[in-house]
Amino acid sequence: PGPGWGAALRIETNDPANAWDPQVGVDSGGNATAVWMQSPGDIWSNRFTPGEGWGFAELLEESDTGNSNSPQVAVDPNGNATAVWSKFGVSWNDVWANQYTPGIGWDTAELIGITAEGIAGRPQVAVDPDGNATALWQQGRFKYSVWSNRYTPASGWGAPGVIETGTDNANGLKVAVDPNGNATAVWYQTEDGAGSRQDVWANRYTPSGGWGVAELIETNDVGHAGPVDVAADPAGNVTAVWMHRINDNSGGRHDIWSNRYVPNVGWGAATLVETVDTGDAWYPQVVVDLAGDATAVWTQDDGTRVEAWSNRFIPTAGWGPAERIETYTGNAENPQVAIDPNSNATMVWSQHD
Repeated sequence: PGPGWGAALRIETNDPANAWDPQVGVDSGGNATAVWMQSPGDIWSNRFTPGEGWGFAELLEESDTGNSNSPQVAVDPNGNATAVWSKFGVSWNDVWANQYTPGIGWDTAELIGITAEGIAGRPQVAVDPDGNATALWQQGRFKYSVWSNRYTPASGWGAPGVIETGTDNANGLKVAVDPNGNATAVWYQTEDGAGSRQDVWANRYTPSGGWGVAELIETNDVGHAGPVDVAADPAGNVTAVWMHRINDNSGGRHDIWSNRYVPNVGWGAATLVETVDTGDAWYPQVVVDLAGDATAVWTQDDGTRVEAWSNRFIPTAGWGPAERIETYTGNAENPQVAIDPNSNATMVWSQHD
């Protein structure tokens, strides 16, 4: 605010190794924690402090056996950070984690999954204001299941466990946590055994009861649903969005759908959030503000090019009309969105010129 964007800065100096897949989390004081993967397969981090800038890149894992990938990071308001990633072990991929504490630094990397349960990967993590972290990943030998582990500052990581009982592969995990520590996990899963239908599922964690029973949150039994995204507001309301192909494997159009979880009520009915039928809509993202208003973004084909679109959900009014938010001539791709406490949303995307 005030000066605007500064100059782009390089935050790692590990030449000549390639660095990619960066992720970042920010605390309430504006301190940022970035993590990324860097050749030959290590996970690194750097910290930004207002008034001082970026520090020095730091290796988050001590073992040189096996390549690591898919880093994710979540930061609580006090600056405590949790990083998770997948690492190739002796014969399987494992899931690892590390904790950052202000004034102390990064701890020792720790295995948080069970190697004997097969290949593990694509971890996700979210934290609540008290520093409790919820990690999710997919793992299995013949079927990918959804696994989870919980970190508390007082006890560390607990025992990992499966949170769904579907009959086929689960993919596209996302997790959101509200200020009271309730976590919502969402994913899409093949259910008919033939790969002709994917459904969107969710499970809820509460501090008093643990994980519940996985629940189907969309009921369109034709075509594929997913990928999915999820966000939670301070009151515990949860908004999930996903894309759904309205026909079977022979073709059809992708639309954007949503469902809402309300405490003491549960999940509602799935709702279509865009009605432009000229082409496919892809890869939605969603964020919520302190008032519970949700902003969803996605890209959509108008028959000539791919455009960036958005829609807003207001608890008292529901979803509004979808809105195109750019007028360029090239295709738009890879939308991301963030929102501040005053309900101002910022969307970024890449666009062909």
